[in-house]
Amino acid sequence: SALQATPRPEVLLAARTQLSLWLMLLLVNHSASFAHRTLGGSKFRPTDNPVWVGTCVLVLGLHLGASVLLLGPTQMLLVVTHAPWFTYVIGVAMLIVAHLTDMVVKRHDRRLFERKNRLMYLEFTTKLGMHSPIEPGHRTPTSYLDEQLVS
Repeated sequence: SALQATPRPEVLLAARTQLSLWLMLLLVNHSASFAHRTLGGSKFRPTDNPVWVGTCVLVLGLHLGASVLLLGPTQMLLVVTHAPWFTYVIGVAMLIVAHLTDMVVKRHDRRLFERKNRLMYLEFTTKLGMHSPIEPGHRTPTSYLDEQLVS
C-alpha cells in the first residue's frame, strides 16, 4: 500500500540538498542583518563591506560545490529545475519573514539605544550642573549613529 512505501535514497538526498541550499541563503540573509546592531538594510548596506561579500560568496560557492560533488552536475540541475513550486514559495517566504523580523527587532533596539543615550546625557548634564562645558541651548544628541550617517 501507499503508506508502506519508502522513499528512494536519491529523492531524499535531493530534498536534503535543496533544503540545505535554502537554509544557506537564509543564513546569508541573517548575516547581512547582523552587520549593524541598530541600522536596518535600508540605511546600512552590508554589500559595501568587501570582506562580508567575499565570505558570503565563498560560503555559498563551497556549499554549492559540495552539493554538486555529492549529487553530480546533472542530478543537481534536476534538483533545481524540477522542484515543486511550493518549495520556492516557502523559501522566499522564509527570507521575507526573516527580513521583517529583523526590521522590527532593530527598530526596538534603536529606540532602547536612543533612550539610554538620552538618560546618560541627562545624568551627565545633571551632575555637572552649572560647571558643564556644554553651552546652554546645546542640542541633545539622540544617537551617535546619526552623525555617522551624515558623514
